[in-house]
Amino acid sequence: MSPPAPNTRHPSRHAIRSMIAALAAAVSAVTVGVGITAVAAPPASADNWAPVHPGDFPDPSILHWNGIYYGFATQNFASASQTINIQVSTSSDGVNWTSNGTDALPTVGSWAEPGETWAPSVAFNGAEFVMYYTATDIASGDQCIGEATASAPLGRYTDTNPSPITCMAGAGGSIDPDIFTNPQTGVAYLIWKNDGNRIGTATGIWSAPLAPNLLSLTGPALEILSGADESWQSGIIEGPDMVYVSGGYYLFYSGGPFGATTYALGWASCGGPSGPCTDQSSSPLLTSSSGMSGPGGPGVFTLPSGQLVMAFAAWQGNTIGYLSCGIRPMYLADLSFSGGAPSLSPNNPGESPAASPSCPQGPTPSPGYWQVGADGGIFSFGAASYYGRIIG
Repeated sequence: MSPPAPNTRHPSRHAIRSMIAALAAAVSAVTVGVGITAVAAPPASADNWAPVHPGDFPDPSILHWNGIYYGFATQNFASASQTINIQVSTSSDGVNWTSNGTDALPTVGSWAEPGETWAPSVAFNGAEFVMYYTATDIASGDQCIGEATASAPLGRYTDTNPSPITCMAGAGGSIDPDIFTNPQTGVAYLIWKNDGNRIGTATGIWSAPLAPNLLSLTGPALEILSGADESWQSGIIEGPDMVYVSGGYYLFYSGGPFGATTYALGWASCGGPSGPCTDQSSSPLLTSSSGMSGPGGPGVFTLPSGQLVMAFAAWQGNTIGYLSCGIRPMYLADLSFSGGAPSLSPNNPGESPAASPSCPQGPTPSPGYWQVGADGGIFSFGAASYYGRIIG
């Protein structure tokens, strides 16, 4: 249910100061030195998309429990004043959301770097709530998937494991976990992406069965979708979310570099949670449109009316990048099917397009940039180059 985890490493204090001083020039260099075109406004559309959640809320994952909808999201990168590892929001109807303002996972596992958490997925195992999340493994430097538990849906969640649940060493790491329970059998699965694009290798979507208590994998990981060979995907497929509808298994995913207007949503048809899955998106299912840019990180749930809805994040308006004051709030799309093919339309359309956030720094940079996190990590997004670990 998730966009790609940015490449992160922790440089020395001296290196941080040097990179901050050069940051503005570096962003400009991406525009003129690498041949990347400037970000253009999204194409015109008859549908105007309006966010349903205040502020930045990337990689939304929705849990419906005892009549309340709980939304979980990636760390908020739009603010350096406070680090919240996993954001939480609640709703009584699935459409109108209120930020909880607390951290569902205030402390990551002992294996993980603090302050680098992404793409949570939460489910109830009959006794407690289980969260899978992405963080940076201290030992390897790879993004890996951990597991934490809590007695209540809002947390606090605690990861007592000495190591990640899955890491896929040599394949770039493991990110974007999605807990899917097969309604046909009752067996749960963990579905995720190997982060191959971080190291210049192939990306794919993987699946493995979970124990009945959801706390461990019980079988080998199988690659259920690979290739990313459509031009719009730019070699990247990620952020998986599997759903079962009317006898069919559908895998929704994000494709392309997420720091660009070309980031979009696609889908595949699957034989089951262990695959195989066949990509059905020669062109994207949902692209940048009026009021939002670069949709990704799908998470499907059901409203009280029975309407299927997909939550996703997108850059508000056409402002791409946190350095340009952009934010990625949550949007909702009604999900329908015709002839076995899905379609999406705004669940909460605005009377006019959602405006781009104002930014005192000036024009939006190209879809590639760096960010210095509050914890000192250097994040490379979109087309911005990653230069490796800085030692000093």
